[in-house]
Amino acid sequence: MNKLFLILFFGFTLVCKSDFNKVSEFNIVGKWEWESYSSSGNFVFYSNGIAEMESENEKIGGKDFMRNGKKFSLEYKIDYDKTPKTLDLIFTELESKKQLKIPGIIDIVEKDILLYARGKNGIRPKSIAESDDKITLYRIK
Repeated sequence: MNKLFLILFFGFTLVCKSDFNKVSEFNIVGKWEWESYSSSGNFVFYSNGIAEMESENEKIGGKDFMRNGKKFSLEYKIDYDKTPKTLDLIFTELESKKQLKIPGIIDIVEKDILLYARGKNGIRPKSIAESDDKITLYRIK
């Protein structure tokens, strides 16, 4: 009985350690692309918290970009400790400092593959599976 308990305990520990390493080694910094039935594009996440996005040949984001005659910035915040992990995109109008936060969640499938679900009306999705606005991102750089 004790041998069985030890085998199960160490097996469980190795499985948990393996999942922990997958997440702890993960870093979102880099260029990620997606393709869906209705669109394609990419995100670039920089180590300083700045993000850029390109979809259908329209590029937005960075430290400052123009939109409707105003300057904006696009930042991201990620929290690996929450369940599900959160990824928020934050648009800031630079003159007024007004912000629009798009709450989202991610699920790390592999080091270079993740699922992203975007919230609507400022409400974060509860899970990837229940979201109707999700994409798979593939790291390309």
